[in-house]
Amino acid sequence: MKIRTALVLGLLSPMGVMAAHEPQEIEEIVVTGAFSRKEAETTLPVSVLAGDQLKEEVANTLGSTLERQVGVTTASFGAGVGLPVIRGQSGNRVQVLQDSVGSLDAAAVSPDHGNSVEPVLAERIEVVRGPATLLYGNGAIGGGVNVIDRRIPSSLKPPSLIVEQRFDSVSDQNSTVISADAATAQIAWHLDGFYREADDLRIPGLAINPALQYSQAEIEDDHDDHDDHDGNEEEMPNSDGYLANSSLRAKSVSFGGAWIGEQGFIGYAINHLENDYGLPPGAHVHSEDEHAADEHEDDHDDHDEETPVSILDEAVRIALTQTRQDLKGEYNFRDGLFTKATFRLTHNDYEHIEIERAGAVHANGTVFTNQGIEGRFTVNHAPIAGWEGVAGLSLVDRDFIARGDESYIPAVAVQQEDFFLVEQYSGDNWSAEMGFRIGNQRLGVSGPCDHEERTVSAGLSILKYMDQGNLLLSVAHSERAPSLEELYSNVNPLICGADITDPDLVFHAAANLFEVGDPELDTEVSNNLEVGYRLTDGLVTGEISLYLNEITNFTSLEDTGLRNDGIEVARYTQKRARFSGAELELTLPLPLGNGMTPEVTVFTDVVNARFADGGAVPRIPPLRFGAELALTQPDWSVRLRMTQVARQSAVARAETTTPGYVMMNLYADYHLSPGDQDLLLFLRGKNLLNEDIRNHTSFVKALAPEGKRGIEVGIRLTLGS
Repeated sequence: MKIRTALVLGLLSPMGVMAAHEPQEIEEIVVTGAFSRKEAETTLPVSVLAGDQLKEEVANTLGSTLERQVGVTTASFGAGVGLPVIRGQSGNRVQVLQDSVGSLDAAAVSPDHGNSVEPVLAERIEVVRGPATLLYGNGAIGGGVNVIDRRIPSSLKPPSLIVEQRFDSVSDQNSTVISADAATAQIAWHLDGFYREADDLRIPGLAINPALQYSQAEIEDDHDDHDDHDGNEEEMPNSDGYLANSSLRAKSVSFGGAWIGEQGFIGYAINHLENDYGLPPGAHVHSEDEHAADEHEDDHDDHDEETPVSILDEAVRIALTQTRQDLKGEYNFRDGLFTKATFRLTHNDYEHIEIERAGAVHANGTVFTNQGIEGRFTVNHAPIAGWEGVAGLSLVDRDFIARGDESYIPAVAVQQEDFFLVEQYSGDNWSAEMGFRIGNQRLGVSGPCDHEERTVSAGLSILKYMDQGNLLLSVAHSERAPSLEELYSNVNPLICGADITDPDLVFHAAANLFEVGDPELDTEVSNNLEVGYRLTDGLVTGEISLYLNEITNFTSLEDTGLRNDGIEVARYTQKRARFSGAELELTLPLPLGNGMTPEVTVFTDVVNARFADGGAVPRIPPLRFGAELALTQPDWSVRLRMTQVARQSAVARAETTTPGYVMMNLYADYHLSPGDQDLLLFLRGKNLLNEDIRNHTSFVKALAPEGKRGIEVGIRLTLGS
């Protein structure tokens, strides 16, 4: 490891550069939020991916697309799932939005549920780290991800067409993307679609690494049960050189149009998405009792002894379908107290079906549906005594239903109303942003177990302009109401309670747990302090951030010490937790003569998360640090990036230590621009050192490593603007 790291650092040093050119100037990106400001001037700790940078990073999942941003990692669950993790927090604490409106999918319910937002069709992606914005609503204690698309045009533009084709050697993946825009008179329209198909992911070695599955605490506390379980794992067939059942197929088509007037617009868009992906064998295993009752009956033991188990006997595929409709409008006032009013109305019909390997829906399989409507209305006011602001109202009405083997959550009707106000002041050498949000959430189930929670959040950020940058100070108080799975998992709504000793608890195979909720959970409260410095005008540019997040009633699954059929029974409990960390990303030009000025970027991020009783919070990303050498010219660019991911030994009771690794990636592209056309040829090399990569943030790190060394090649043709 040390030799390879030294070799990589040598390649990234100035001595390894063989040519000389000036870098291409890149225009700053304006961040969409409460106020339109440049990224360096906003009071939010935000990262923005757009343009060529987004095209370089885009991957099959949202988490994989964002994992090279400081403070962001991914919680993978095989090749088809990658949920974003921001500063060690994910799930319900990270709000994922599509064009500033909730995704309305079921990704936060379980780690094997993928996001329904497709980054391949995004115009830009904004990542807000920490609870620094009040526009994302209940649950944004960890941060927010806003995937912004062009489905509803907001202006009249000349016709354009983009066609892109990619091939990835790691899984023989082919993907095609088409996007078109045009305008006639005052009508603008947009059309896009993609198709993606891949075989099983190739990996450096064995898929299953039993050494990463069981902690020493489990072995000591439950030796007999663990021996039985471990024996089953030894019988589970292992794939060598590929990750079984990791093939995937996805397609999407969208159409949108808008009427554009002098003072605003109104538009409509519809999108249909289908995504079929597999889960790693062993990640979604039904308990022995289920098999005995459903298939094997009294012959189950003989079958185990005499018949080899197929590697796909427990393989499950997910068929995700979604139809989303959006209505959006904006009106700009010519004068008066108000300057702009906007509205968004979204209807989403989401379904997620678990399918057995034979291709038919399992007789007792699980179907998740989430049908909902979300509305969002905002109005901006003109400056009053130097303060300008935006007030808004957000409304959500959705129905979540799970049916089948894993219906461990009852049907829940969710209603949310949130009012928010954000104000901004700009002085000669400083600016400030302050906000307030009050929300109400009602969860309705059959029986006396309805839950209603009111949350109040507030924040203040101050930006001090200095000679070569900006000093940022931010304080935030955020409250999160308990989610439906935290309250109602394996809870009988008729008695509003659960018996953790009940042998009929419903197994959650993705987490390999019997999960039990608690209808009496309190509001989760986060108090966050952040200090940062942005270097914007000197030789060195970048950002340094330090943060501290104290969370009261932090909700997590805790082992009860009980076993049901040899499987752990865990219950949602609340403790006090502290998240602290640091992030750094600095870019330095290296003038080497001959007109060439490459840039070197160094980066690191680290999160420390512990409970007040001294135990570690589970699945916290390890320390990362590295460097990137970039050479950018008007017609071509090359980037070589090395990341050292440290060993994660700060683990929770039921976790195992995860080994570190070195990730080396390469990106290169070349532009050809005849006339009004732009032809881009690009190449991306991934995991060039062919490391066995296991993500500590993943529930299935022992079963599903990341892909081996591979090359992705592509071509993108742009016609028009």
